[in-house]
Amino acid sequence: MTNRDKALLVSAARAVGTHTSQAYSADGHKGIRLFLDVTVRGSTGTVDTKIQIQDVVAKQWQDLPGAALAAIAAVGRKCLTVAPGIGETANESVSDVLTGPFRVVAVVAGETTTFSVSACLFP
Repeated sequence: MTNRDKALLVSAARAVGTHTSQAYSADGHKGIRLFLDVTVRGSTGTVDTKIQIQDVVAKQWQDLPGAALAAIAAVGRKCLTVAPGIGETANESVSDVLTGPFRVVAVVAGETTTFSVSACLFP
């Protein structure tokens, strides 16, 4: 992995609840491609994944508007791209700039689900 490739949440079985990655620096990169890989789920498990950015003055986290993969309820891989000037499609792409510290928050509902979240930062 390079400094632009990140394993945000390594593959693990995660119980119902909220799972938050550590904070990462955008390191001057403006865009991110986020990958959610669901490998095991039961009949009712879903995963909502979102990117949060930090207000570095107030030290508060806030959702990056639209930067989410919502209610993923199937085994497989999903990709979300955040970059300035791209077209916007729900659960696929958001036109915005990744700035400062960021993290990923994944919410598991229904039942334990096994998944990972990784990312690739780009200029």
